[in-house]
Amino acid sequence: MLCSALTLIILVTAQEFYEAKGSPINLEPMIPAPSKGCHQWSPKDALLDMEVKEDFDRMSQGVCATHCLMRKKKYFGLADGRRCFCGDQIDSKTIVPKLDCNVPCFNFSDVEKCGGSSAMEVFDLVPVPKNHSGQSALDVYEPEGAPIDMQPMIPAPSKGCYVWGNHYYVLDREIKEDFKYMSQRVCASHCLMELGSKYFGLADGRLCFCGNKIHSKIIVPKLDCNVPCFNFSDVEKCGGSSAMEVFDLVPVPKNHSGQSALDVYEPEGAPIDMQPMIPAPSKGCYHWGNHYSVLSREIKEDFKYMSQRVCASHCLMELGSKYFGLADGRLCLCGNKIHSKTIVPKLDCKASCFNYLYHKKCGGRGAIEVFDLKPVPKIYSGQSALDVYEPEGAPIDMQPMIPAPSKGCYHWGNGYSVLTREIKEDFKYMSQRVCASHCLMETRWKYFGLADGRRCLCGNKIQSQIIPKYYCNASCFNYLYHKKCGGRGAIEVFDLKPVPKIYSGQSALDVYEPEGAPIDMQPMIPAPSKGCYLWYLNGDHRDFALKYEVDEDFKYMSQRVCATHCLMEKTWKYFGLFDGRRCFCGDEIRSRNVLNLICNVQCYNYLYGEKCGGRDAMEIFDLVPVPKNYSGETA
Repeated sequence: MLCSALTLIILVTAQEFYEAKGSPINLEPMIPAPSKGCHQWSPKDALLDMEVKEDFDRMSQGVCATHCLMRKKKYFGLADGRRCFCGDQIDSKTIVPKLDCNVPCFNFSDVEKCGGSSAMEVFDLVPVPKNHSGQSALDVYEPEGAPIDMQPMIPAPSKGCYVWGNHYYVLDREIKEDFKYMSQRVCASHCLMELGSKYFGLADGRLCFCGNKIHSKIIVPKLDCNVPCFNFSDVEKCGGSSAMEVFDLVPVPKNHSGQSALDVYEPEGAPIDMQPMIPAPSKGCYHWGNHYSVLSREIKEDFKYMSQRVCASHCLMELGSKYFGLADGRLCLCGNKIHSKTIVPKLDCKASCFNYLYHKKCGGRGAIEVFDLKPVPKIYSGQSALDVYEPEGAPIDMQPMIPAPSKGCYHWGNGYSVLTREIKEDFKYMSQRVCASHCLMETRWKYFGLADGRRCLCGNKIQSQIIPKYYCNASCFNYLYHKKCGGRGAIEVFDLKPVPKIYSGQSALDVYEPEGAPIDMQPMIPAPSKGCYLWYLNGDHRDFALKYEVDEDFKYMSQRVCATHCLMEKTWKYFGLFDGRRCFCGDEIRSRNVLNLICNVQCYNYLYGEKCGGRDAMEIFDLVPVPKNYSGETA
């Protein structure tokens, strides 16, 4: 038994890694292949119409099928232990017992049989995606500094073939690299790093262009874009000698060992300490639509993709939700009760998740799959380490405010000095937090700046002219796709603001102090609640339950943040929280419509479970000044 198992392992291994010269880089034959039976055969019979005439050093299903796959046939057949045939039609009516196809495969294994001396076993030829361990590196091509979460959609949607060269201008930027090979993926991966590019283009077999506008209107036949990609595959074409094929540049989540970058998906304002458990426990597939209500609230967002994590992350912000549901491939719903009792077969929830992994399902066309919504602590090891990035020697009590307030985009390089000190480190990645953390350690700087995707500068004075923000569109080196770190000839400058560190799940807001806060008094937190009220009066959305709104661009919201601002304004009696992030102050509660249970919106960018009003309701609190506790603070 052990010998048979070892033989089988050797057999499978040999098949998996066989590649004939010129075989596709993305597809391989399914092995073992579905058998069409053992057929009577003689060397004179044309049972399958093409014999592969190669000097094979061994024979197997994998060897023969790979050659037939290159010839784009429907079937392959094995006969006499070493002969390989391909065809689109089986020209036989005489099926014989399987025992007649019992000749061991030549130079391969006694376990695998390759037809018989007077019989051919025929198989379906089923192309399947290659296992990445046996694929060309081009399938996972990543230029240095590529985003860690996103990749280009390949194959990409074509916009057509355009006249190019001899003063015919199509896309405005050429990628000047010494490419070892060229393909859609190679070019698109470089253009993805040029944030703002909507298109990429291939010309002359090996040239790569990017841009956000197609400047030409002269479309030519697709046959003019028929030059094989340089050092790649005869199948994939890379434009023509005088033509460029242009493609949409569509960012999609990366597949990391089968998991998507959405494993670290966070909507704006998500809790800083908790995330949904994924995969989530399923409650079943329910009939949905046509007046069948299952969960009460739909999340109305323009989602770029959909998955369990995307939907659950939004529902987690709707405090009080016990369940989330996926329907129609891209719809996301939340609720604390499943209103339907009509469970349908799981097969009805088989719609592929919109713009996501092929095998992931997001409900059905007339069905919703419902899941338990379970908050769990965030796991930083599965997120970007930059969330807790600290260079050696960093302060133990302070960190930079991130995101930092931008001072604008400035012309940089070629004699233009903007900030005086550059941090010379061999950075593994770059982001606002990385650069700001280094500048913070030098204690004397007011600003930090990011340039060229990976360069970090500090200074006290901005010494350059401001330019439009779109020049600062370089993707941060080895970081998240949408994060920008200056530009190729531009630097974005930010205020460097030290704030208290977040220790073991507690927020820096516990010692939150805006500029100008009293030095001796602070608000009592948690504050006594007066209840949940309709936030506006008499149908007028400009007339609030508390009269005065604090007009600030808050980076996060909590009781302490709002109460501290109200304490600074004057001796207000109350403060109120609405819609997760809006803060009000007043001396009179002007609404009498108490609406308990609907003040359940998660506080913006804060700890999970702290509520900041509701979508249509304001929770109002007593504003109680108390002396500051110096024992927990610095002198």
